[in-house]
Amino acid sequence: MLKYEDYQKINELRETNKEVYDLIRKITDFALKSASLGCHDLRNHAGLISSYCQLITMTDPSMAQNPYFQKIELSSGNLIQLFDEIAQFRYSFTNGDLCEKSIKEILKKTIRTTREKFSELTLTITLKDTIPAEQSLLWCNADHICSAFCAILTNCVEACPPDSVNITIQSSVSGNFMEVCIADTGHGFSEEMLEKAALPFETDKKNHSGLGLSIASTVIYKHNGNLKFSNTSAGSQVTILLPLQNYLPN
Repeated sequence: MLKYEDYQKINELRETNKEVYDLIRKITDFALKSASLGCHDLRNHAGLISSYCQLITMTDPSMAQNPYFQKIELSSGNLIQLFDEIAQFRYSFTNGDLCEKSIKEILKKTIRTTREKFSELTLTITLKDTIPAEQSLLWCNADHICSAFCAILTNCVEACPPDSVNITIQSSVSGNFMEVCIADTGHGFSEEMLEKAALPFETDKKNHSGLGLSIASTVIYKHNGNLKFSNTSAGSQVTILLPLQNYLPN
């Protein structure tokens, strides 16, 4: 379990490198603003190709077995996901509307959303929540926090074998923070990815953008929290700390 002192050290390092971090953020934001201008139109074209593919398979089901047709379907789907993630990544830099929200509700919504996203798979997602109701409130952008948790769960699902997806979410109070540990039984992080998991466009997965965990990290940092990526004997684990409402920094 991460200690409060660990996060104090991390925050000190972040403050020391604040100018560098702000410069990187500004450069990244500028690049993503430029990219997102064309993303909407490009996504529409990719969506049109995907829709045509669905219509063709409805008319002629045998086309679904054609390897070239399968590549077109896969590529259009990957493009749509990439454009969505670029837009979401840029959106994660904004604060949005803040409100009082229970972490319990956010976690339940995250699980529902993940199940819907991977409806073709049998997911075993176990929630072990020990946070008292009176300490469960966050002052946050609930949609952003939910998208961060969804990105982490998506990474967990994709790391597991399709026929054996097991994810455990444990939430508790640790000092002045809410601690949420999300663990899976997949292949774990490589040594390289443990260092780079939070960086945009860094991934060791084929046909992936490498934006999911970067979106999660950006959102959590914007809420004065922290993340830690690690491996367990069973797979990988992401530990998130978010300040309790009564201990938000001024």
